Amino acid sequence: MAEPRNAPPAKHLSGVGTARFPKLHEPDEFKGLRFFKTALILDPIPAAALIAIIDATMPEAERLMAEGVLVMAKAAKAKGKPAPKEQEQMVPYSNVMDPDTDEPTGQVVFNFKSSADQDVWVNKVKTGEKKARVIPFFDARGQPVLGKKPALWGGSKLRISFTPVPYH
Repeated sequence: MAEPRNAPPAKHLSGVGTARFPKLHEPDEFKGLRFFKTALILDPIPAAALIAIIDATMPEAERLMAEGVLVMAKAAKAKGKPAPKEQEQMVPYSNVMDPDTDEPTGQVVFNFKSSADQDVWVNKVKTGEKKARVIPFFDARGQPVLGKKPALWGGSKLRISFTPVPYH
């Protein structure tokens, strides 16, 4: 009997926010890994909707963390080393703090990241090859931006389409 197919991951669209350190035209490289990334600062109401979406994926991330800790504990025990310490699950958002008073401003900053290299698949099998990922840009009416990409700087207003992926 055929196995049931997994549903494709849900895509979401953030509210309009302010970009902080966007690297969406050229990937940022660190230790041989290349990523497109940006931080997006949102006001409280759109931020609450995004937090609810992200928090809905947290049980899956906690399950992955528990499995990872078990695997690491077994490996440490086999080598005669102490078990790893329990870790706290990190979330990709935090409150924006006022630099003068160190009080929260009510805004929330979200971190988004995507690999700049995609795996090449042939007949549901990875070939080991990589191809460059291109971040698509759309204008305010939702039409694709063709030709020259728009200038993006810190302070640019944008929305981000994303798929939350739990990880450990």
